[in-house]
Amino acid sequence: MIRTERPASGDGFDGAAHSEDPVQNKLARLSAAVRIVRMRDLRDRMLGQTIHFADPAWDLLLDLYIAELRGPRLSVSDACVGARVPATTALRWLDHLHKAGAIDRIPDPRDKRRVMLQLTPCQLRRLDAYFDTVLASRPWTPEAGHGAERSPGRPDRPAAAAPGTDGPARANGVNR
Repeated sequence: MIRTERPASGDGFDGAAHSEDPVQNKLARLSAAVRIVRMRDLRDRMLGQTIHFADPAWDLLLDLYIAELRGPRLSVSDACVGARVPATTALRWLDHLHKAGAIDRIPDPRDKRRVMLQLTPCQLRRLDAYFDTVLASRPWTPEAGHGAERSPGRPDRPAAAAPGTDGPARANGVNR
């Protein structure tokens, strides 16, 4: 698991992703990824006593992304620890990510028994775009809500569909 320290430049969600300076963009993305890992750690510590939260693919991608931005590469065993699931489950997810073209396995040149992991260039671009979008989004505030209409008296639920429609449009334009 990647160990995270508090970013020096704030919380990582300050909208700094679209700077003209590529180094600043990289630092903003790194800060955002580290913050997500810290929030997941906090969630597990505070809520995970009786509930086992698991999203190994996302945890693996986050750790590999942070390692890509920060260096050095992660070994398979280090990645398995960061996945927050049993090693056999993490290995299955690493295999899935490899077959999906998201990660590459690279023999360690210093120790032939170890295999190192890295994101593919395509997956790295996708994660960069994801974090640029996260950083460019406005933070949620209670006054602004989540950007979707809320049910009267039930702010935790979307508004009911208008008669003759399938419901409110989704952000990606797909209604289900």
